[in-house]
Amino acid sequence: MTPARTRLLSALVLVPPVLGLVLLVPADAAAAVCALPLVLAVEEWGRLSGFGRPVAVLVAALVAAFLAVSLLTLEPRGGSFLAGGLGLLVDGVFAALLFGTDRVRCPSSLTLVLGVVSLAVLWWTAFALFREGSDGRGALLSLLVLVWAADSAAYLVGRRWGRRALAPRVSPGKTWEGALGGLVATLLAATLLRAGGSLGHAGLPFALVLGLAVWAAALLGDLAESQLKRRRGVKDSGTLIPGHGGLLDRIDGLMAAAPVFYCFWCLKGAGGW
Repeated sequence: MTPARTRLLSALVLVPPVLGLVLLVPADAAAAVCALPLVLAVEEWGRLSGFGRPVAVLVAALVAAFLAVSLLTLEPRGGSFLAGGLGLLVDGVFAALLFGTDRVRCPSSLTLVLGVVSLAVLWWTAFALFREGSDGRGALLSLLVLVWAADSAAYLVGRRWGRRALAPRVSPGKTWEGALGGLVATLLAATLLRAGGSLGHAGLPFALVLGLAVWAAALLGDLAESQLKRRRGVKDSGTLIPGHGGLLDRIDGLMAAAPVFYCFWCLKGAGGW
């Protein structure tokens, strides 16, 4: 089976359970289920940061304990604003490291902390949205659709028409044509989500700016993880998902896009445009 077909088959197998989790599973149970892949992703990030498996597993176990305590004792709403702010800060640091690759060398310990914070913010965003009922679940589904649209279109367009490398020293396979294809798909998805009521009463300008922001953040997350893999000399973060690599290879865009989306969602809740 070709890599493209393996990738497609894996997506067809994984998407229905994810949709079922987002739409049907009770809030706290869904948040608990989401914690498992996040902990596995922390372990992958630890190894990409330059630490051996024992240290990576220990960090993942500590994160799991923190998430368990959060799930049992904390209300997500207030913490989500802090998490969103931390997530935007992490995105800014990722951008600085990515665009200063030859001038800035991020220590392994700081890289590990940045990844753990970003993954925790992703989980916290899902936790908060689960707790907001059907509107929050619709928002979480919208986030997934936007990132999936950006990622899938970039892959398909880049594979078919890609010619000019986007960031050859970081990720040689990514092209400007693919990135622009992802942008068009994300804007289209945002327009359709708004027309379908998934973005509440937000206007078209809000939907388009949201789509642009999520696309840019998802691309940043993808390139930041590619930078890590290049430094470690590996193609994928793991081998868990056939045709895709590790969990990080599937959620790197979500890591960066989640806090951006959540801030827009709170803005919409405060009035929107």
